[in-house]
Amino acid sequence: MLLSVQIQAILFQLLAGWLYGLFFSLIQVLTQYRQRRVSTTLVEVLFHAGFTAVLFFALLQLNGACMNVWLMLFFALGALFYYRFYYHVFFHLFTIVRRYIRGYYSPIADGSKTCQVEK
Repeated sequence: MLLSVQIQAILFQLLAGWLYGLFFSLIQVLTQYRQRRVSTTLVEVLFHAGFTAVLFFALLQLNGACMNVWLMLFFALGALFYYRFYYHVFFHLFTIVRRYIRGYYSPIADGSKTCQVEK
């Protein structure tokens, strides 16, 4: 494998690990106060399967889907870099998104804003 391809694979794995941490923390914040249900588990399983498929096809285009131990370490390093330096920055944004989604859908779920006829 050429050196330029190896450097591209390393940078891709760092970015993929960072994006994995970003999207997984978004899922965790959105489902933080929910009970462990089948839907929450299904979302997490589908996220992992989808992310793995995207990672595989991207590596297939980049270096023929060659996954070495050091590439896995760079993926873990990218995720660690996200959780160490960026998690707290994005956590506040994700809680705002969760409040917005909850505020938008909770009146519908509660039935508190149903159409009432005044007499």
